[in-house]
Amino acid sequence: MLNILFVTYHDFTSNSAIQIHNFANNLVRRGNDCCIAVPVNKNSLYDAIGGEVLYTPAEFSELQNFKKLFKNGKEPDIIHAWTPREIVRKQCMELLKKLKCTLIIHLEDNEELILENILSLPIDKLRSLSIEKLNEIVPETASHPVFYREFLNAADGVTVIMDTLVDFIPKDKKYLVLWPGIDTSRFHADVIDKNLRHDLGIEETDIVICYTGNVHSSNAKEVRSLYLAVALLNRDGIPAKLIRTGRDFVPFLGDDSDWAHQYSIELGFVSHQKISSVLGISDFLIQPGRADRFNDYRLPSKLPEFFFMGKPVILPNANLGRFIKNSEQALLLDKGDAIDIMEKVKILANDKGLATRIACMGREFAKLEFDIEKNTKKLEAFYKDIRGHIVPNKEAFSRHSNLYGKYKDYAKDNLSYATVRDFCDSVETFRDICNSNGDLKNVQRPWMVKEIIATIPFGGKLIEIGAGEPQVAHFLHKLGYDVTIIDPYDGTGNGPVEYEYFKKQYPHITIIKNYFEDGINLLDEGSYDCVYSISVLEHIPNENIPEVFNGVRRILKPDGFSIHCVDHVIQGNGAKEHDEKIRLILNEHHLLPGFDTTLNQLKDDVETYFLSAEGHNLWRGKQKYSEFPFRRVVSIQIKKDGI
Repeated sequence: MLNILFVTYHDFTSNSAIQIHNFANNLVRRGNDCCIAVPVNKNSLYDAIGGEVLYTPAEFSELQNFKKLFKNGKEPDIIHAWTPREIVRKQCMELLKKLKCTLIIHLEDNEELILENILSLPIDKLRSLSIEKLNEIVPETASHPVFYREFLNAADGVTVIMDTLVDFIPKDKKYLVLWPGIDTSRFHADVIDKNLRHDLGIEETDIVICYTGNVHSSNAKEVRSLYLAVALLNRDGIPAKLIRTGRDFVPFLGDDSDWAHQYSIELGFVSHQKISSVLGISDFLIQPGRADRFNDYRLPSKLPEFFFMGKPVILPNANLGRFIKNSEQALLLDKGDAIDIMEKVKILANDKGLATRIACMGREFAKLEFDIEKNTKKLEAFYKDIRGHIVPNKEAFSRHSNLYGKYKDYAKDNLSYATVRDFCDSVETFRDICNSNGDLKNVQRPWMVKEIIATIPFGGKLIEIGAGEPQVAHFLHKLGYDVTIIDPYDGTGNGPVEYEYFKKQYPHITIIKNYFEDGINLLDEGSYDCVYSISVLEHIPNENIPEVFNGVRRILKPDGFSIHCVDHVIQGNGAKEHDEKIRLILNEHHLLPGFDTTLNQLKDDVETYFLSAEGHNLWRGKQKYSEFPFRRVVSIQIKKDGI
């Protein structure tokens, strides 16, 4: 038996809650225990959905006492976050700080497009804003453009209502395409309220079209096209009425809405128990819209109910329409505008035989695809598969979240240098990795960790070039990152040679014994969020620098980051050679124009972190001082995406 906690973004009046309700009831019938948590107003369950309730409804404020939520008095085995919207993400993050359980996240929309529509800004522009600004403008009912991706990275698995939503899932994350299931006791062809047409003032000759759904910023245009299609039918002498249930969250009919309302019957919010009666008096059921960034990624919750009612359905050639046989199981819209909708209604109105066949075949399709028992079995099997193949790493997620809260605004400059201020901060927070060497690595290692925390989402895939002893890689692994190292372990640049020892000491890190240029073919193209190095690039021959960064570009994702600390001699033996090399490296990152300004700044900055006498002596080793005299050495720090 599993204890399953569903966490959703709204009360039980939402369409999502109806889907979760059906899954939860059937999971309980299969021997599990379920709780559905809503932000507030749990009692909306009884008015909005009603019927048999086998699970425990709860509000977020009640989630501290699991003994009252699950029959065995234990904590949840699974948290199923129903969408990654902020109100859900924040609640789940609080729970995951205290619980050791499996996290599943459900996707049912293009969350990025929804946010764009709410804020009237493209997603790229939103991601360029500071975290403070985003926190200020992103509503809790939407997904945060930065945090939702981190949340998905933290998930043990993902369910998606439509296969296209895989576009938003981190690579290699386990997922399940989960279609909803229907309560067939409510939705079937025999549910007809013979008095309802009369009560609503509908004439016997009227064609009745029903639309049961809310209107919001993302679907306003297409719902308006449905109203317009009904008006056009009446203009052409075909009497038609639109019965509409649901709420309007945006004005969508314009200032003069009389033209629409003279042919529509507005019922407002209707309990889910009564929706089938409304659908039962319809002649045709229409889901307006067309293939676009909104419709391609969703499965409108009303469509399964439409099909189950045994009525002819008209829908876009998108989402569910991609799985429908046109003119056999439904009619597919071509353009999705009002004229297209009107023409499809005329086809069905003039061909009763076609309408009857479509209605029957559409219902058979629904009985097969929206079988709640079958789909619940798939969901339960997915839960068990995820729990059987992963070790929950919620401790890492909690550690990462705490550090991200401190360093989320740390990564600001693409080109910088190490400072004493940063070193002092590191001593307080990262003592384990800033006191292991007496040289520049004491400031470089923690700087790298901070940059990655601030830049790369939890669970991101990283490559470290020339790690030596993988202290940073080990630390990042403990923060939930997937780290691979490429290092020849042949003593190059005074590096270590203990490859076998490190393999045994750090089994959780993939270590490839090779030079980066030669080992690049062992790595998946376009798969990594970040390639980083610490005190390595200065040891690469100048002629190999372009080859190294061609390799970096090959394996990075399009928005992946190249982050490096480079030891740089600004005065003394080797200064000329170091200047030539750093310029080659910066040119590969398109950062060369700002280097001279940075160089002049660090020379005058009292807080610049220079290699100490002790560090120089460490580097000197057994060489005579005359052979290796003191030099002024700094750490140049590089961070660049899309190189």
